[in-house]
Amino acid sequence: MRLVLISCLLALGAHAAPIGSRHAAIIDGDAAAGPAAAVGALLATADDGRSHEGAFMCSAVLVAPTVALTAAHCVALVEADAAEEGWQLDWWLTFADDVRRFDGPDPTLPPRTVAVRQAVVHPGFDAGRPIRSHTLDAAHDLAVLLLAEPAPVAAVPMARTPPEAAPVLIGGYGMRADDPDAPGAAPGLRLAGPSRLFSVGSHELRVGRRLGLGASIPPGLAEKCGGDSGGPTFAETAAGWRVVGLTSRGHADDPGCAIAGIDTRVDVYAVWVDAVRVAADPSLAADPPTCVAAPGHRRPHGIAPALLMLGWLSARRRGRWHPGWRR
Repeated sequence: MRLVLISCLLALGAHAAPIGSRHAAIIDGDAAAGPAAAVGALLATADDGRSHEGAFMCSAVLVAPTVALTAAHCVALVEADAAEEGWQLDWWLTFADDVRRFDGPDPTLPPRTVAVRQAVVHPGFDAGRPIRSHTLDAAHDLAVLLLAEPAPVAAVPMARTPPEAAPVLIGGYGMRADDPDAPGAAPGLRLAGPSRLFSVGSHELRVGRRLGLGASIPPGLAEKCGGDSGGPTFAETAAGWRVVGLTSRGHADDPGCAIAGIDTRVDVYAVWVDAVRVAADPSLAADPPTCVAAPGHRRPHGIAPALLMLGWLSARRRGRWHPGWRR
């Protein structure tokens, strides 16, 4: 079973290898069940007054009835470019099993879709900062999605304590094979599968099937790939399932998604996520409005617009991302 988690398909410069640029999808994954029912697909619609386009951008995970998490790189540049170009941009979070028909002009929202009232990017995220794609770092690749109404699925809480290296469950809507041209590899199906948490850093985790190309692939394990950015890594604790990581990036020299990638460690940012919820609604209902980058976010120079309206989708699929993002 192949899970290839796909995250945002922006047009970024070339420093590292975000799991998004590589089309992260769940490789060797199965239909999502259990905690993976909380995995959602981040959709975007854009309108320039002449045309209306839609696209699947990334994976995400519901951590409270009106709060979801995704990768910062999935939302930050798109919002900046939309404002610069004068587009009306709207974000949506869907829990439909299949979003493959959403991309294109005049899209129809799939069932079980909720509007995103506001997306808040972590203030420490800097898309212009060179990223060490193969090393645990502190990229702060995390964004909070505040929904307009409660989601139609059960949430899985954030981890509040450091995870331990152990078996985990990964999920997302990414590519289903490491070759984007392979039959049936296209992203858009929600999948999940068991994987391994190899190492725990101060802000990030290493998650996947194997650490190096020379190692054998253990049978039955899944891997993240393009389109899985922002998707979760779950761990089962004494208190139940918890979200311990969010797919961030893969190795810049691993276009086939063959080795373990890097997740943002969720427990490190749980207090910040709580603060975002309180700021949006002091009653903690967490109901706030469309992608607003938090203070401190900077857009790198020389980046082509992320959305090109009618040419938007083809531009995304040419992979003009920061080489490490997993979508």
